[in-house]
Amino acid sequence: MAGPAYMRVLSEQELGLLRHELSLSSRQTEIARLISRGMSDRQIAEQLGISFGTVRTHMSRLFQKCNVDNRLQLLAQVYGRLHTP
Repeated sequence: MAGPAYMRVLSEQELGLLRHELSLSSRQTEIARLISRGMSDRQIAEQLGISFGTVRTHMSRLFQKCNVDNRLQLLAQVYGRLHTP
């Protein structure tokens, strides 16, 4: 699935670095990956076989860990962390 032009899919290596650096759970890491692919909450729920509410709970905790309020801020922080020397 193609996301907006400003997004790019996170590699497995990048996801591993984020998981370690931000102390993300496996599920939070997977949700971050799917967000980077431009997927909606409903699409994420379907992809992972979990409820929409469960996706929202994971996303809320992910946003708290990253100190952001929305997906765009999350991706900006994620990409910023990955490209900081």
